[in-house]
Amino acid sequence: MTMNTRHLASDQFAKDMLVPVEMTIVGGESLFGFVFATRANLLGEGRVALVSPFKRRLEETITDEDLKLALKTHKYGLLVNVEDYELLEDDDPFCYMPFSGRSELVARKLGGCLIQSGTDVILCLKVEVYGRSPDEDPHGVASLVCPDVRPFKVVNQMNEGASQLMIGTVRWNALVTMAVVLTSGKIVVGPNNTIFNPHAASHVWLKKGGGKDMYNYVERQTRSHFDEDITYRKHACVHPRFLKFNTMPVTLATLWAFKKAAKGWSGIKLAAFIFHKLYSESGVALKSQVEEYLQEIRPKKGDDDDRGIHANLKRLVQAMGEEEKVPVSREVDKELKDLAGRVQKEQTKLNLTIVTTEVEKVIEGIVRGKK
Repeated sequence: MTMNTRHLASDQFAKDMLVPVEMTIVGGESLFGFVFATRANLLGEGRVALVSPFKRRLEETITDEDLKLALKTHKYGLLVNVEDYELLEDDDPFCYMPFSGRSELVARKLGGCLIQSGTDVILCLKVEVYGRSPDEDPHGVASLVCPDVRPFKVVNQMNEGASQLMIGTVRWNALVTMAVVLTSGKIVVGPNNTIFNPHAASHVWLKKGGGKDMYNYVERQTRSHFDEDITYRKHACVHPRFLKFNTMPVTLATLWAFKKAAKGWSGIKLAAFIFHKLYSESGVALKSQVEEYLQEIRPKKGDDDDRGIHANLKRLVQAMGEEEKVPVSREVDKELKDLAGRVQKEQTKLNLTIVTTEVEKVIEGIVRGKK
């Protein structure tokens, strides 16, 4: 193939970075393409070059290898016994199981499931299920994962700036919030997945007898509509070895456990305290307590404007009744949703540091055969 370095475009970026070239195939037919400007001097009129186009990787061409073979050469494959798993088939009634009244069963059946994507296999240590109708999913992701041909599919769904690993079916969605990639040992803690990429026909393997009580039913990640009762219910399942608060993804309900050891009060600590009270057995937050602790907080410089957490807390106090019970009023709901958004960075930081370290310790212990 001969190359002609005649410029074909005037775009400034193309001029600076890429040089359009005319390529003449043996036989006379011409094609056009781009090369980096730094390499253009290697070409010239009549020069012969070997062109090797990149092959585009289509999801349809990705196939999953035998599960046992995929895990055989990886030490983290010791975390599971392949014989204990069965493939979730496209015609399985589980995909059509209603969420209402069955959410606990759905969560437990998904507890400890495997997702296989090409050469990677991920073990889901905590899953959170959501119904697909608005009254079943105040989290707001019910419409994001929509199966097309298959009754279920696995996707990385961008939501609120996070890449969320989700299983979507006809009747419910499941969000993976803690997992380990068995073929690499990498840990996922929290709702943001950046290391596991499912494909269009990824396989899901369910643990046999997964509907039994081997996995505990716990609270899910909570950033929802706090004026709806379903927000305060439990729709998540976690592996029993990760039930301690410091080995589960940090939720609004558990953030207080991480913050209460710190001396004094801060905006984050008071926010954690409020959510802790709302998710406690009594489900009551006292306005007098919140006002008292708010007086002890000295706002950071620039934090007292409308965007600061201190200002958010002051607006919340104004909207609260003397005893705020769950589900809360719409006015309080608005301020709590804003507050939840502000503490999200703190949750992410804790997930990526303290929690991830503790999860790694437990996983390494299991691999070494410790009880």
